Amino acid sequence: MTGTESTAVPGAATGRVGVVCVLHGDPEVPGWLFRLARELPLVLVVNDPGPGRYSRLPAAAVTLVNDEPAGFAVNVDRGVDALLAAAPVDVLLSVNFDLELEPAVVDRLVAALDQHPEVAAAGPLLTGHDGEPVFSSGRLPRPVLEFLRAAGLRQGRLLEWQRRVLRRSAAWRERNAGAASAPVRLLQDGEYLPWTCVAVRRAAWTSVGPLDRRFRLYAEDIDWSVRAVAAGWRLCLVAPDSPVVHAERWTRSPTTDAWYEASHTRLHRKHGWTASGRAQRAGLALRRWTPLRWVSPLVWAEIRR
Repeated sequence: MTGTESTAVPGAATGRVGVVCVLHGDPEVPGWLFRLARELPLVLVVNDPGPGRYSRLPAAAVTLVNDEPAGFAVNVDRGVDALLAAAPVDVLLSVNFDLELEPAVVDRLVAALDQHPEVAAAGPLLTGHDGEPVFSSGRLPRPVLEFLRAAGLRQGRLLEWQRRVLRRSAAWRERNAGAASAPVRLLQDGEYLPWTCVAVRRAAWTSVGPLDRRFRLYAEDIDWSVRAVAAGWRLCLVAPDSPVVHAERWTRSPTTDAWYEASHTRLHRKHGWTASGRAQRAGLALRRWTPLRWVSPLVWAEIRR
């Protein structure tokens, strides 16, 4: 869905919601983002400016352009700061540009926050282009998975095989598709809400604080979820009236691998997850000193920072 037909945002969101979207990797800005910009305050953060990039942007949006690429947390926090300075909204919507969604989904997220005052943030159930559920909520890091990922055993075809097995499990489908049978599913202890598409109550943002900018990539949403729950809030998944499609693409390189591992190292230390930290270090050692030697010196430099 990349057209620019005029589909209005439902009235419940108008005047209450502001939107932040980070642009990265030279995307074509989707039509639904143009429609949101006509109805809601929108801040775009251009993370990696370059010649000819992002030549067509919503005219109504506030656009921030980085001097150089920054981490996701830095970009979202900058966008929220600009949004709150420009508009007196009480719900902050952070969206990825690689989604496909109908603007009416915003109304469903706002309604969930209204119905559940204990909820800090709400995200929609996500599907792939084939209509099958994809990752919409996650479990907090566990030693086994931390070891496998750090050892390089959750990459390429190995990861694809593991994901296929995982997504046939009843537990995974309950977390990522079970809410389709109910309007709202409150997340349980040990779960977190990814920031692919998330509506955050402004009061919760104020009490929990912004995303931790020390995380370069991949763990800032886990950290924020943990802090929100520790502050007494809940998180929830919402079954939308129309599909919210996410392609689930990852950018893999020695640099992003290093940032991923460094972020999880920080996460373990910050929240006292000793067992997961030990498992990660064991996995990295296996990856460094065996024929699985797929790890760049950059990983070690980042983790030791």
